[in-house]
Amino acid sequence: MAKRNISVVTSEINKYRTNLLDLSRRNKFLNFTASKSKSIEIINENMLNLFEALVLNEESMKFLSFDEEEASVYITHQNIWDDDSDESEEKSHIQTNDDKNTLSRKLIKLYRDNKSTIEEKGFNSLFLALGFLEWKDSSYQNRLSKAPLILIPVKLSKYYDTYKVSWNYEEVRYNTTLKHVLKDINIILPDYESLNSKVEMKEYLESIEEAIKNKSGWSVNSDVYLSIFSFKKLAMYEDLDLSRWKNIKNNNIKKLYFNKKDEDDEEAPSITDYDDSSKSMDIYNVLDADSSQQEVIQNIKNGADLVVEGPPGTGKSQTIVNIIAQLMALNKSLLFVSEKKVALDVVKSRLDKVGLGDFCLELHGENYNKKAFTQDLAKTLSLHSTDEDYSRTYTHLDNIKRDLDDYANIMYQDFVKSNKTTYELIGMYDKYSKKLEKTTPVNVHISNVENITPEEYDSIIDNLAALAQQYDMVKPVSGNFWRKTDTSNLNVTELSSIEFLVDESIADIDELKRQITEISELIGLENYQKLTMEELLEKLFLITNNLQNYEYKDKMNEFIQDVNTYNQLSAKQDKSYDLKTLKSVKATFIKLNKQMADSKFKNEYIYSKSLDDNIHVLKAIHESIESSPIRTLINDPNLEEKILLFEKYKNNSLMRLVNREFENMRNQLRGYYNYMADDEQIYNDLIKLSQDRNEYNNIRYEINSYCNQPMNYGQL
Repeated sequence: MAKRNISVVTSEINKYRTNLLDLSRRNKFLNFTASKSKSIEIINENMLNLFEALVLNEESMKFLSFDEEEASVYITHQNIWDDDSDESEEKSHIQTNDDKNTLSRKLIKLYRDNKSTIEEKGFNSLFLALGFLEWKDSSYQNRLSKAPLILIPVKLSKYYDTYKVSWNYEEVRYNTTLKHVLKDINIILPDYESLNSKVEMKEYLESIEEAIKNKSGWSVNSDVYLSIFSFKKLAMYEDLDLSRWKNIKNNNIKKLYFNKKDEDDEEAPSITDYDDSSKSMDIYNVLDADSSQQEVIQNIKNGADLVVEGPPGTGKSQTIVNIIAQLMALNKSLLFVSEKKVALDVVKSRLDKVGLGDFCLELHGENYNKKAFTQDLAKTLSLHSTDEDYSRTYTHLDNIKRDLDDYANIMYQDFVKSNKTTYELIGMYDKYSKKLEKTTPVNVHISNVENITPEEYDSIIDNLAALAQQYDMVKPVSGNFWRKTDTSNLNVTELSSIEFLVDESIADIDELKRQITEISELIGLENYQKLTMEELLEKLFLITNNLQNYEYKDKMNEFIQDVNTYNQLSAKQDKSYDLKTLKSVKATFIKLNKQMADSKFKNEYIYSKSLDDNIHVLKAIHESIESSPIRTLINDPNLEEKILLFEKYKNNSLMRLVNREFENMRNQLRGYYNYMADDEQIYNDLIKLSQDRNEYNNIRYEINSYCNQPMNYGQL
């Protein structure tokens, strides 16, 4: 790396450093404009005395509004920076140019904004600006701008109904941005490392006046403002000053510009190598760490530069705590920085929990200063270490780790010749065994499994697939006609004869199926394919319980009318008629009797009382069905299932929303009512329709019992 041109690195760093500065006139360090809500103007103050009270004497001072009794009687609205004006009494307040309400509102705003910046970003943004340079820039039409010169970092603390201001012990700053801009126009502002007296401050301001004496319209004034200033990027600007770097040629930042590794750079070990070579006594993790986190820790331990990325909750803070513990164990110091203070607090709290918090020194914060720093340092140096012998524990832990590594090696090694790891084979077994739980397994014995090659495995899978297709043709095997047939002793002629007989039987069965299909269509028999041969033959002679022919209601009405007429004629007394009338009645009776005989009814049923009763019931059922809005469902074979589904969900509004089957059925039924009926009415009508159908069928059964042959009205 030393052979490479280091000027590339220095040039890039200087370019980035310059880009950190905001050189526009929006920058308060170049063109300060007092904010109406976040700037407080200080008046009637001697800047040198104010600097001495706050910084040199570390005093706290409260703010006064111009309308308070303690305010100066004579207010000039001007400040001075002349140390010859010796004030007769010490002042404990700072005079402002705001009334009491405005001052209170501004102080609250400044206090909250600065507190939020410290908590979220970790740096102070509240400064007391002493003295301003009034200057003109030709690139901005020579407009007069005002830039702060000395900035004291301060903090606000509540004091009764107001606030006090005090120095927060951070470094008093000068305007770095202004110095850089003026340098481009050949004006060199003086530097200072620290201001330790009023004299040094006055000399610094006078040296600035000397530097600008040849600039017309330029001056140093004594304005004082309390306002918000951000030095975040300016701190980075100062850190990137290469004159502060001892030897950039040996700095790790070079790797950002030259990606290729040097010949002497060692390859970072993998986590596997790390596990194999490391011992438990050399690992100082104080929190749990997975393999990826262990790899990060090991690479950092070996001096690698890296970036760890991950969403919240993936263990980055946990990894940082382990890194700190590891490096502490190696007697190394560590600087942990973060853009937001909350990240620092999370890591610090975890270090406190594991007993390492006392070894951390905070370098900045809301309530942190040089005094607090020295106290923390003294506390840490006073701690005593204790030695404990954990060698047996470490040995036991190493044995456990070795056993786990051996187990992992076995699981991920190829199993004999299978070209699959043990882990993969276990996964395959678990996957397919769960599928087989829902099926009837067929045992297939495969010998010498451990020596099966991948090619043999593929061949076995193909054979099993072919066997599965053939098995579907003969399953279930336990009920198959040929299950115990042994064809090994049959000759070719016998096999041909059996084949011919089987083909002939198949043809006969197909013909039987065709005839059954035709009969089922005529008589309305459904689902006959699921019936055994015995059940099918029985059903052919007991054709009942089918409502498909109810649509022939005119024929039914005619039949009922004939039966009524027959009953009326048979019940009349002969003595009330003359011969002519009797002949007419006899002819009518003979005609009706013949019609009834053609209807296959036995005479004894015609003369029975039940027929007359059933006719009235049939009429009532007929009228009830005809008046029902859902009468078309009389032929629905799933009527009872609809009733059960409706009964289950009609009063359960939640389940109705998730059960699509019920909602579709409900919408269909409501359509019969033009969507004007509620669920209770629909449910009651379904019950009534089912009852009418069942009672109608019962009467049909009773009538059919008196038939010589079953009635050919279909199944009701």
